[in-house]
Order: sequence, then structure tokens, then C-alpha cells
Amino acid sequence: MLPSHAKGNAIEQSPCVLRLKSALASLGYELKLRYAPGRRALLLASTGQVDGDLARSNQIEDEYTNLRRVAMPCANLKPALYGLAQESMSWQQRRLKKIAYFRGATRLMSSLVDTLKGYELVYTGSSEQSLKLLQAHRVDAVFISKPMFVQLGRVQPDLVSGVAQLTPELEEVKLYTYLHKSHEGLIVQLDKLMALELTGLPAGP
Repeated sequence: MLPSHAKGNAIEQSPCVLRLKSALASLGYELKLRYAPGRRALLLASTGQVDGDLARSNQIEDEYTNLRRVAMPCANLKPALYGLAQESMSWQQRRLKKIAYFRGATRLMSSLVDTLKGYELVYTGSSEQSLKLLQAHRVDAVFISKPMFVQLGRVQPDLVSGVAQLTPELEEVKLYTYLHKSHEGLIVQLDKLMALELTGLPAGP
């Protein structure tokens, strides 16, 4: 299961998906992707209506207790704060009040709770909308991943014109694959297989 905002060929050809597809195929399973709004995707996985959910931070674990984590991260997300380049580039000195981010990043944003104090979150429907609010001076910064910012710069350069990454950098966020607890045996197999792949040793029978 994947959140709807991730739908597209880019995610289906991502290392996260391709690695999982290869591992499952070697165990006799076929990976089929389905998409749903973020919270609904988690609910479907947690209730066993689908087998699992991809690319989630471990912050979901307290709420979705029926999901079990595959040990190896499927991706490392590099989040960043971006602001207009005409001021100090340190977000600590800017004293941010309003930060825009699209709804799919809700749980990732919570990793900044102890870092940023007294900010107001402005929810948007997309990263493009967040950047438009920044360009219109309606927010002080935008929370977005570095790869997404670069991608938007290629296809919509006007959105990132005059925008730069704020410093210091934010910590990377590890994203994991989660399966329903009924698949704990499969998780054991996946963990063993992926660990062997890291060492370069054959998985064996």
C-alpha cells in the first residue's frame, strides 16, 4: 500500500520498491501496489485488508500496533526547510512562525517538534502549493525533501526561483516497509534475505 500522493512511475521504479519486489519474488511472492490517501492506506494495512504499507517512518508504530517493521530501511528521506534567499539563511535566526508542508508529510514533520518552537503548520495539498505560499510571503518556510525540491526545479523553475535551503540541515529520516502482523513469518524471511544481500553472500535454500 502507498499513499495517493506517491502514485506514479517514479515510485514504482524507486530502489525501495524494486528491492522489495526482487526480495519477494525470490521467496515466491509477487508485489502488487495499491494507492490510497495516507491515513486510509495505514488503516487498510493495519486491519489486514492489504498486506502492508511502504515508506513509513517508525513514528507510526505507537498508533498502528498491528503493523510489523521490516528491519532494513527502504529509503532515507532527506527533508529540508526552504525559504526565500533574501534574508538570513539560518532558520534558527529567522524565528519561523509559519511552515508549509503537504499533508503526506504530517508524521515526518513531527520529527521537528523539539527543534522548532512556536511554529504554525500550514497544510497544503501538494509541494507545489507550499512553494506558491512561500513565494507569496504567506509562510516563512517550506518543509520538503531535497529530491522533490530538485525535481520541481527542473519542471517548474519559477516555483523555486529565489528559494534556497535553510541551514543547519535537518536529520535524515529512515523510511521502512511495514507488513501486517499475520505476515510475521514472511518478515523473518525478508530480514534474513536482505541482511545476506548486504553482505554479498548468497541467500541459500
